[in-house]
Amino acid sequence: MLADHALARGRCTAGKKAEMTSAERVAAALELRETDRVPVVLFTVYCGIKYAGCKVGEGLADDERYIRAELKCLDDFGSDAVWAVGGVDIVAFALGAEVRFLEDDAPQILEHPIRCREDLERMRSVDVMAQGEAQRRLRRVRKLKKAVGKEVPVVAVVQAPFNTACQLRGVENLYKNMISDPDFVTAILEFATERDAEHALALAEAGADVIWMGNSVAGGLSISRKHYEQFAHPYSRRIFHQLKASGVRTALHTCGNWNDRFDIVADEGADVWHVSEYADLSALKTLYGDRVCLMGNVGSVGILKGPPERVGDEAAKCIEDAGKGGGFILSADCGIPRDAPWDNVMALAKAARNIAYTTR
Repeated sequence: MLADHALARGRCTAGKKAEMTSAERVAAALELRETDRVPVVLFTVYCGIKYAGCKVGEGLADDERYIRAELKCLDDFGSDAVWAVGGVDIVAFALGAEVRFLEDDAPQILEHPIRCREDLERMRSVDVMAQGEAQRRLRRVRKLKKAVGKEVPVVAVVQAPFNTACQLRGVENLYKNMISDPDFVTAILEFATERDAEHALALAEAGADVIWMGNSVAGGLSISRKHYEQFAHPYSRRIFHQLKASGVRTALHTCGNWNDRFDIVADEGADVWHVSEYADLSALKTLYGDRVCLMGNVGSVGILKGPPERVGDEAAKCIEDAGKGGGFILSADCGIPRDAPWDNVMALAKAARNIAYTTR
């Protein structure tokens, strides 16, 4: 029944091409091919849980509630993918991070597990993917894939190595160590890259169609271009190329302002750049549209504030800037806020279905 519904959602009302399923539509975009219409992927995890009538904490903790929320957003908003998220970072949690689980918000790390070099050495023997939370995440992916079938892709979230290193050491500590003890930072990054790759490959084997990697602490608002080249780029490049060699599709989320480093990122090998509202989609399409699929970038704050007409106008501008010729996925520029009005979310989704998709 769900598969039939997914096909119904795939009917194109604006273009001339044959109908595609959501999976076909997203796959074509990732391969830089034209689609029947612009695919829309809504990162509705927290607002979706609220939309389904749950508090964020209970939705993240319970597979059945979480999956019901994802399916409700799939049905009601017509997104072209579902998300497999658990809130807490698997690697950091498995390696001893102290986490506070909140009733109606995402979990927070209170204590980072690497305080000294000895802590890092002790972690090397830990099998991250054998831990309970990791196994639960794999089960969530399998359940989601079973629920949506082949017609809808599952996007699973993994932290990029630099993000994971910050979760393990603490953002402030890692930034300081980039100056005071770069060898220590490099050792943490090597370790994080191995664990993130294990995590990503396990999720793909469980049924994830795309691995989405967040790197929120590596943008221009956080570290310099020089430090990005030294500490973030080599490890992102390594993991993306490793996943590509294994046949795994990948997306990089460039949270914040990355305009001074997209030329470096272009060498890393991600299939998709999920870019923030700081990015100029038109310029990125011109410079990199023959190499990478672009995703974004309607401002998430704008989706929170509205009104729907403004959200729809921003979405139309995104399609105008990057939709021509394929290789584009319409989305918010980040996760849609928990308290975003449903009419604003719907305005974003409708733009992909109602705006004529032209290639000339």
